[in-house]
Amino acid sequence: MRFITQIKQSQRSEGFTLIEVMIIAPVVILVVSGFIGLMITMVGDSLVTREQNNMAYETQDALDRIEQDTRLTTQFLVTSGTQIAPQGSNSNFTGTTAFSSTNTLILGGLTTDKNPTDSTRQLVYYANQPNDCGSLQTYNRVFQGKIMYFIKDGSLWRRSIVPDYNLNATVDDSTTCSAPWQRNTCSSGYGGATRCQTDDSEVMKNISTLSVKYLSTPGSSTDLGTAQALSANAIEVTITGLKTSKGRTITSSGTTRATKLNNIDVDLPVPTAPIITGKTSGTSATFTWPAVPNATSYEVTHTINGGSPTTVTLDNRTTTYTVNANRNDTVSVSIKAKNSTGTSPAGLAAATIPPWYACPLQNGWNDFGAQFAPASYTKTSTDIVMLKGIIKDGTTTGDTVVCTLPVGYRPTARIMFQVASNNGPARVDVFPTGEVAINFANNAWLALDTINFVASTASYPWTPLPRSNGWLNFDSGFSQIQSNIDSLGRVHVQGLLKSGTNTDPTTVATLPVGSQSPQFSFIPAAGGGGTFNYTVINNNRTISTKGVVNSPVWYSIQSMFYPASFGSWNPLTLQNSWTLFDPAYSTPQYAKGTDGIVKVKGMIKSGNTGAGIVIANLPVGYRPKETLLIHSVAWGAYARVDVQPNGDVTAQGVNSGWTSLDAITFIAEQ
Repeated sequence: MRFITQIKQSQRSEGFTLIEVMIIAPVVILVVSGFIGLMITMVGDSLVTREQNNMAYETQDALDRIEQDTRLTTQFLVTSGTQIAPQGSNSNFTGTTAFSSTNTLILGGLTTDKNPTDSTRQLVYYANQPNDCGSLQTYNRVFQGKIMYFIKDGSLWRRSIVPDYNLNATVDDSTTCSAPWQRNTCSSGYGGATRCQTDDSEVMKNISTLSVKYLSTPGSSTDLGTAQALSANAIEVTITGLKTSKGRTITSSGTTRATKLNNIDVDLPVPTAPIITGKTSGTSATFTWPAVPNATSYEVTHTINGGSPTTVTLDNRTTTYTVNANRNDTVSVSIKAKNSTGTSPAGLAAATIPPWYACPLQNGWNDFGAQFAPASYTKTSTDIVMLKGIIKDGTTTGDTVVCTLPVGYRPTARIMFQVASNNGPARVDVFPTGEVAINFANNAWLALDTINFVASTASYPWTPLPRSNGWLNFDSGFSQIQSNIDSLGRVHVQGLLKSGTNTDPTTVATLPVGSQSPQFSFIPAAGGGGTFNYTVINNNRTISTKGVVNSPVWYSIQSMFYPASFGSWNPLTLQNSWTLFDPAYSTPQYAKGTDGIVKVKGMIKSGNTGAGIVIANLPVGYRPKETLLIHSVAWGAYARVDVQPNGDVTAQGVNSGWTSLDAITFIAEQ
């Protein structure tokens, strides 16, 4: 029994009973579970800590990125302004709607020609705003872009917006001196297109909020509010991240303060309309205006007499605009100031080129008054300068200046005219410096009405004429004998000759082919000794002396006439017994060019020679405004033919043997 008992006892000491196992097993399970749970907790804590650290790092990295951008910021913006698709804030950030500063940070700042972190990078400047590119371009307006920080799909994104620019040789509002390194960016999938070169940058995932305080100074604690972003000098940016990891909510918040550069407008205010002043000088209208603040260019449109518009763009350094026009033309301008933000309303102005300009009299000369024109000058659309006016009382010694014509109204060389004066002919010279000077005259009155010449501004060339019978160019500053044909086909002859044979008639010079007179024309010509002389322009192209007396040492020829090829003459109806002298001589006719110059011709005879007797009448549209006193030729002597405002051509000291109307030239004004 003891043996059996010992065996049983031995068996019990070698293991656990079922009851013991049932008691111990749960304990073991609990211990193992606790251990595993401890391991899981330890691993989870480690993962959460890592996520927490990552989020903190991402938060700080995002804040650092914002601070870095602020270093090139010149303005904190309330709005980005309307954008070109796909850079706007609507349509899941692919539209055109402007960004606002609610939950968005909008920075406006400088662009650079290289990465901003590159020590050799330079700022990008606009061309001609105001200086040319080069050594002075750093004084120009800087080229600026915009950066938007915004939340989309739980991430913080950074978008870069660069205004349109060009590097064109022809400078406009968008021309820059160098290309910016910065590029336009768009939402993922839209980069690399025409508008955007790359995608927006995802700055931080799992962002909860982006908040911005706008501060007046870096040390201020008062938020100015988003509406006052433009006036802020510093910002305080707070970013909060939020995500769930291992069943736990992870948050991270960070704040940074950053100060912008000196304030430079990113979006210039739309300029105001230019205030324009217009004035005329000669055959041009000049418009000026004070520089418009914020304008980078001006768009100028002008019309003449309401015709087709012409538009040009001027840079912001130019605040004057000149339009060439003709007498009586009205030039109207519309000028708009522009910049990258917008265009101003139009400033409007107009100026009318006057039909005549007063020629200020000198040396005691005065306007005669009454029904006569004051001393005046004008220039036609064909560059013909015309003078008119009856003057009196001045000094008559050699080269006494009567008045001075401005630049643009002067001949190419000194030219000499024989004109009507009290009791006989007078001599008036016009200098290339503009002086209208008297050499002999009766100062009771002197007529400027027959003085006309081609201005030095004319584009049609002069042709020197071959001379004959010993005649030479006078030189000494006087015009050589020459001719040209203006844009309306009229022939002009001018020049001073000397030393030739003066037997009546002697050929002086020969005109080019196509310049011959239709018939014989008799024209007054100044000559030596101050006496009356005249010349004949023949229908065989030659110019001849005629009625030359006192063997002059010089002989002046000035004439404008239509050549034989001209076919638009109107018949001049003669009155009071006046008739055509001879079919071989000049037929009484009249014509008017598109520039308003009326030409009358005709060699007549046998009429009533009483003072004031009407020879003929010119119709409406071919009449002067005032009475004109025209120096003419009658029976080889000095004569005068007046043209009245009512169109009457009247006799004053003419001769019934024959009288020439060939010198009548004036501008029609009524």
